[in-house]
Amino acid sequence: IDTINMAEYGRMFFGNTATVISPNDSYSLALEDELKWKVYPSAWKQIYTRILLNKVRNYEKTIYPLFNRCHVVSDVDAQYLRRLDKRIRIVTIPNGVDLDYFRPYDTESDGKTCLFVGNLGAGNGRYVEIFVDTVWRKLMKKHPNSKLLLVGKGIKASLKNMCSKIGGIEYL
Repeated sequence: IDTINMAEYGRMFFGNTATVISPNDSYSLALEDELKWKVYPSAWKQIYTRILLNKVRNYEKTIYPLFNRCHVVSDVDAQYLRRLDKRIRIVTIPNGVDLDYFRPYDTESDGKTCLFVGNLGAGNGRYVEIFVDTVWRKLMKKHPNSKLLLVGKGIKASLKNMCSKIGGIEYL
C-alpha cells in the first residue's frame, strides 16, 4: 500500500500475505512541523490542523502496527513513528539516485548558487517563503553575491514581492 489514504485496503490482506505500508514519511510529523513553523497564519486553519493532527496521529498509531512493515525514507520519520508506537515495524529506505544516469556536469561551481525545484504554490510555497524570510535574508547580509534559483510553477505574489525586496533570487 503506497499511501496513508490507501491503508484501509491493507485490511483485506492482513493474515493472508505479507503487507507493507509505504507512506514515505509521517503525515502527523508533517502536520506538527506546519504548526511549529506557522505555515498557516489563519487561526482557523491552525485550529483545523491541530484537530487533523490528532486524528492522523491516532490513525498512524492504530493502522501502521497492523502491517508487517512500514517504509519511510528518512531516519527522522522512523524515529518519530517509533516514539508514536513501538509496535510499528519500520524500515528506512532513502530516496535513491541512479548515479550511472545522473552525473554532475564537468563545470566549475561558483559555490554561491542555491537551487529549489518544486511546486511554488500551496505548502511548498509557504516553506520557501519561510526559508527566504528567515535564512536567505540573513545569508544575503553576509554573502551579497549569492543567488537562489526557484524553479517551479504556482509562485504567489507575496513570495515574488519578498524575493524582490531581499534580492539575489530568480524564479523560473
